[in-house]
Amino acid sequence: MNFKRAKKFPLSQNLSALVHRLSDSKIPHRFIEENGEQVLCIPEHIDDIELERIIEEALHKDNKTKKTQRVSSFPSFLEQIKYTPLTFAFIVLAIIGSLISIYAQESKLMYLLVFLPLDISIEHHQIWRPITPVFLHFSILHILFNALWTWELGKRLELFLGKSLYLLCFLIIGIGANYIQFWTSDNILFGGLSGVVYGYLGMLLILSRFNTSEILRIPPGIYIFMLVWLVLGMLKVIDLFIENSVANGAHLGGFILGLAVAALISLTTYFRKTKIKPTE
Repeated sequence: MNFKRAKKFPLSQNLSALVHRLSDSKIPHRFIEENGEQVLCIPEHIDDIELERIIEEALHKDNKTKKTQRVSSFPSFLEQIKYTPLTFAFIVLAIIGSLISIYAQESKLMYLLVFLPLDISIEHHQIWRPITPVFLHFSILHILFNALWTWELGKRLELFLGKSLYLLCFLIIGIGANYIQFWTSDNILFGGLSGVVYGYLGMLLILSRFNTSEILRIPPGIYIFMLVWLVLGMLKVIDLFIENSVANGAHLGGFILGLAVAALISLTTYFRKTKIKPTE
């Protein structure tokens, strides 16, 4: 798909409303930074008049509409679910998995959700098992902590990447983190979205350095807190205060995979920029 440069905006302008509007209209898009400006790139076949209408509706309304726009920049929870259904679905699956792993740990269903390598999973016709451990949690605090961070970080990536690429990143990080935990642990009973959460953190760290979208911005304190938590886990400090062990392999592996995936996306975007034809 060939993209064209369609519109330029000041670097300081908040374009989150426009991103929501384009996503809602199912228009593929990306933003690049050139000469201190944000440049909106869209597929060549998108009608320029239709695009101008969308931009007008999103950013250039009268004072009354601007007040509404300010509210819509902070959409309600139901509106956020509409824009980020995959992130919400992952959390719902994690809640279901948590009920099973907390209250039915000895059940056959629990056995079918525990990690198995892909080759063995295929052999037993259970191909879901390399990914399903990310939905297992072993305490209420565990699922609450991971659900919170999955929502806060994941919805940003889903909005920015689009649903298809976001789902692919989730699977790569989730399966990869499970494999690393499997290789570094002598216990196959592990789980949690925390490996994915650290993958999201790594992705945001890289993507926010190469993109100006406000969606990718999170306070520096979050990075500091999460990385300190990672180090404390690696040093076994957290294990002193919780009943179960921390899945350090999944945490560190997810973070590294997130960095790598985001770097690949950024490099791919960079090389594609040389193929984008400027508008006349």
